Amino acid sequence: MITKRIVYKKFNAKGTIMAIGNAVERGSIIVVFDESGKQIFTIPNGSGSNDGLKGYTSNTVNVRRGSTIITFNDKGRQISTTSV
Repeated sequence: MITKRIVYKKFNAKGTIMAIGNAVERGSIIVVFDESGKQIFTIPNGSGSNDGLKGYTSNTVNVRRGSTIITFNDKGRQISTTSV
């Protein structure tokens, strides 16, 4: 039996992969949207008073949890950590 794996990617009108368009905190999670406003992924928010969304670019989202800034890529995968 042959199994095919199909990978779906979101493309904009120009045929390029959609970038991060927005990231917002909603309670205990951070919701990340593409340029067309569709949800791409969610990540847990920190629980401390200084924890939460610190910023985003078209390719990354930065979240503070305790004394660490965690950077996620546009697929929601952790790509780095930095102590603060």
